Amino acid sequence: MHPVDPPDPQESFTMIPSRVNLASDDGLRRVILFFLAALASIVLAAATGCSEQKEDDPNVAPTANAGANQTVNEAATVTLDGSVSSDADGWITAYAWTQVQGTPVALSDYGAAKPTFTAPSLARSTESLVFRLTVTDNTGGTHNDPVAVTVQNVSAGAGQAKYVIDSIGESARAAKGMAYGVVTTVQFCHATPAVFIAHNVSRNNYTAIATECINTTRPDVVIGAGHPAWNPGYITTADYNGLVAGTPAPYSEYRFVERVAAQSGSTNLNTAVTEILNPAHASYNKKLFGLFGGTGGYFEHPVPSDVPGAPAFTWSTTENPTLADCATAALKVLNLRGGANGFFLMVEGGDIEVMRRALGLP
Repeated sequence: MHPVDPPDPQESFTMIPSRVNLASDDGLRRVILFFLAALASIVLAAATGCSEQKEDDPNVAPTANAGANQTVNEAATVTLDGSVSSDADGWITAYAWTQVQGTPVALSDYGAAKPTFTAPSLARSTESLVFRLTVTDNTGGTHNDPVAVTVQNVSAGAGQAKYVIDSIGESARAAKGMAYGVVTTVQFCHATPAVFIAHNVSRNNYTAIATECINTTRPDVVIGAGHPAWNPGYITTADYNGLVAGTPAPYSEYRFVERVAAQSGSTNLNTAVTEILNPAHASYNKKLFGLFGGTGGYFEHPVPSDVPGAPAFTWSTTENPTLADCATAALKVLNLRGGANGFFLMVEGGDIEVMRRALGLP
């Protein structure tokens, strides 16, 4: 019998060699080695899941689907359904539901594909509750999708229900999943910003407007004046303390930043935004609430110098951020939170209007 030589490492087994004499030991050896190589390729393909998949192929992000918008009656049991979410090149490993608008409700399981909750009782005719579903796939890719649940008041008698029209921001969030926010240099619950963040019969109900903003409509960004240490009467003690403590919900949704004596407002605001944009930080992707302002109820304005040929101004204080820094901060946070769905932002230099009225100008 001929001794069996070790296989040539350069020898290819992609096809059975032609003209093989199976009657010889060497010919039989070649056929056996071919089939062993083919079997090894099949086993390797099965172990890796796909013989065509390369380790450096980019992951295809999953597709979140939070289900269709719903209209329900108050006190009804509502089921959110994210079960049709999918992943083209893998599978869904986690579901995470977050309420982003409306009277806070408790979900049966924030990590389930189909959690339930009880629709709240209303003091108005309808209210939109908006939820965001974020799904994660087996390689860590994520995607989110919003869904709106419109709750109807069925218990109010004739003339009792307050018929309320959703603001532009609420409508954008409910219909398109957009983020929204307001920036102003006057009290955040003052007339113009209030139109975008609350519903009230009087522009002078400042604390009620503020409470609805923080606890119910819950915009993604709020920056304005009305800090109680400088201008009390525009936010309740409970709401202010909740924002400072960051607990319980919905205060925990926000990264809160405020005016601090002898500190730069722009620097503190930029620090908060940096944390929100940092995936490794505890404040990542949080909403932003900035509370500043002075004793006059607005951001102290610059003081001009009347020097012919050399116009200039000096800041009354740097403890408030500039309007430009406020707008930039809002845009960065809204861009993150709105993502591909976009965002809506109202920016107001409100102290200009305050000065106009104070000077009696038309």
